[in-house]
Amino acid sequence: MPKLLLANDAGGGRGHMTRLAGLGRLLADRFQIDAVVPQRDGSPELEAIGATVFRGPLLRFGAGRDKPAPCPSFGAYLAQIGFDSPDRLREVLDWWRKVLVSRDVSVLIADYAPMALLAAQGLRAEGWAMAIFTTGQGFGLPPWHLPSFPVLHPEVGEAEHSESVLLEIVNTVGRDFGLPPLAAFPEVFRADLSLVTSLPFLDPYAGLRRDPLVSPVQKITQAIGGGGDEVFLYFSTRELQNPELVAALADLPLPRRAFLPQASPEVATRLAAAGVMLESTPLDHDTIRARSRMLIHAGQHGSLCMGMFSGMPQVALPTDLERHAHSGGAQAAGGCLKLAPRGKSRDDFMQSFLTAYEDETAAHRATELADRLRADLPADFAADLRDRLRPACQAADVVI
Repeated sequence: MPKLLLANDAGGGRGHMTRLAGLGRLLADRFQIDAVVPQRDGSPELEAIGATVFRGPLLRFGAGRDKPAPCPSFGAYLAQIGFDSPDRLREVLDWWRKVLVSRDVSVLIADYAPMALLAAQGLRAEGWAMAIFTTGQGFGLPPWHLPSFPVLHPEVGEAEHSESVLLEIVNTVGRDFGLPPLAAFPEVFRADLSLVTSLPFLDPYAGLRRDPLVSPVQKITQAIGGGGDEVFLYFSTRELQNPELVAALADLPLPRRAFLPQASPEVATRLAAAGVMLESTPLDHDTIRARSRMLIHAGQHGSLCMGMFSGMPQVALPTDLERHAHSGGAQAAGGCLKLAPRGKSRDDFMQSFLTAYEDETAAHRATELADRLRADLPADFAADLRDRLRPACQAADVVI
């Protein structure tokens, strides 16, 4: 069977793993699957689809800096994860090139893996038969054909480096890896097809894309709307370092269930003592919908989409620019309440959560939105994905 490589080298959150696993699951009967992820403990999501999982390099945001520089555009973000360092770029490109060759990869699907993409572009320019695909939610996958990365957040300040400087670094290093000169910095993301798993109102580049969006979910709940009385909590990174939020969640006089993979032992103990039912593994969406009346999370793209397709009222507490953008789009569509956590007290959080829980109008809007979103889903997710990938795969002599 041909070899499919699922790749991630930046970000590193569960959303990237679940998206790659979802796509891989739809293709598992056609490929032998490898996966490269930066997490030290691998990825249960990818292992569950039968992928052989390897640990790869992590392009850590702001690594080696006392303070990250402003990121008004995605180009500035790329600089912060290593594209401003010729030595780091050369090191990681060499690593990816060796992996792609040694694993005899025929198809690459890259999610937040820009250096994997560059290595693949270089190999193909040298004659290697490989189909190259990118995937991601809208914010993290800008269109590659643009002359420059659009400035999405001018309010944060100017970028540390101009794109012309970063482009020169890429082209200089890339010559050693067979990479043809890029005409513009966004061509870092050049691929045969961009599988943007998002919704138009969540995608800041919606009017600039050439490729149609892909459904952000491959499986929907059997019913729409909250089926229980619980509040389901999901925080996956540093959100619970906010003591006011922790106090509000502990004191919230509602039945609560949570999956909190990065909670400290002290926070987990406090919440459990306050009656929060802590899950040790992720729950499937049908179970969450059946037990819950409302979701509270950090505005992660995957959580927002799960809630909107399930018809669940949500409160999003975004802590970075990406999640602020996604939560704002979801709120405008009637899919959630966006609540910026900075400066909020325990009482502020409590009042917002209780009001949202009792808001019947919001619950009605959520079910109406789910009905509209489901009307546009493909009848067969796997067949739809294979149809999208087939032209580029055939060009690489891969039959799917």
